[in-house]
Amino acid sequence: NIVEAEKLFGLNLENLCEEEFRRYIEEYPLTGILLKGGHSSGNIVKDTFITCDNTYTYQRERVNRQIRGTGCALSSALAVFSAKQKNMEKIFLHTEKFMDKLIYESDY
Repeated sequence: NIVEAEKLFGLNLENLCEEEFRRYIEEYPLTGILLKGGHSSGNIVKDTFITCDNTYTYQRERVNRQIRGTGCALSSALAVFSAKQKNMEKIFLHTEKFMDKLIYESDY
C-alpha cells in the first residue's frame, strides 16, 4: 500500500521517479518494490512493481464494494509465486491474475 510504503521510506511516493525507487532497491537490498494501487482514487486500480532493471504495471477496474485483506493476499501470492519461479515479470503477472480471481470471482 502506498501509505505503508511512504512510512517505510519516509517519503511522499507520488512524486518519486523510478530511479529513486531503484536507489532504495539497491540500498536495502531488495528484489523489488510493489506498490499496490487500491488506495488511489479513480475507477482504475494500478499496481506497479519496480525492480532494478524493469517496471511492470497491472491495471484492473475498481470493484464497487469494500474488500479487506487484498494487500495480505497480494503479498502472500507474490511470495508463493517467487518460490516457484525466478522470472520477475511472470511472478508479477501470476500474482495479479490470482488477485483478479480473488476480487472478481469470489465472495472474498
